[in-house]
Amino acid sequence: EEEEGRISEMEASMNQLEEVVSAQNARIEQLEEEVVEKQGELRMLIDQVEVADDAHKQQQALLESEHAATVEALEQDAMCKMTEEVRQHKEDVVMMNHRVEEEKA
Repeated sequence: EEEEGRISEMEASMNQLEEVVSAQNARIEQLEEEVVEKQGELRMLIDQVEVADDAHKQQQALLESEHAATVEALEQDAMCKMTEEVRQHKEDVVMMNHRVEEEKA
């Protein structure tokens, strides 16, 4: 009778352990599903970051190209103005030389 009581206790204990193991296995499966879900979300975020990075690089290249074109246009405009100023100065010098020649004569 005492032995039957111990056997009954052992069986109850075994049943409890099986329930605990079953609950832990269910929790492990749930966590594994959550990991797979989070990995999918992470992949999506990585893709979004890569797309945004590519767009940023394209925009940066465009801005650099526009900047270079603007600098070139400004340099060309400055050269034209300087050329015009030099031409005007030469004209003024020729006119002054002409006046000096007229005054000498």
